[in-house]
Amino acid sequence: MPVEVCCRSGARFGESPTSLCLDGQWVPVSEVIRAWHEPTGLGFVVRLADGRVGRLAYERLTDQWHLVQFSLPGLAPRVPEGGNE
Repeated sequence: MPVEVCCRSGARFGESPTSLCLDGQWVPVSEVIRAWHEPTGLGFVVRLADGRVGRLAYERLTDQWHLVQFSLPGLAPRVPEGGNE
């Protein structure tokens, strides 16, 4: 599902997501649990301030962020094998 994401960028674009918009409300990211590079872009597992955990993907070709998977507090989403950290 496409999602709006605010992120901190340093030497590279999208180094650390800081918040995402869900149902019209911006929710802060409290922790980046894991980050990796994929051939098509970037991947992140993040914990939101309300405890929910989600997997975000950024696609360079389309310049879009997607919420790939979302889970309840305390449950980690599945991370693809072979992701480069």
